[in-house]
Amino acid sequence: MSELMELLYDYAREHGLSRYINQEDYQQLEDLESKSLSSLCRSLSAAQAEALETYQHTSYGQKQLELEAMFQAGFEVALKLHTL
Repeated sequence: MSELMELLYDYAREHGLSRYINQEDYQQLEDLESKSLSSLCRSLSAAQAEALETYQHTSYGQKQLELEAMFQAGFEVALKLHTL
């Protein structure tokens, strides 16, 4: 992503994203995720916990790339619609 697109993406994520997320649903899912992760971590050995942490880091990176790509695709569509 170009530096300009990164700035726009960061701005949209920080200032506009909450308008498009149902906060109640998001909070419920966040709470469930936290409880599930805590429960899982208590049952893991040190090696398994390390493997889980590696997985989470990798998964987060993948999701970030997907979000950035979706933002860029949406931006491109908006530009095309603007020129109609």
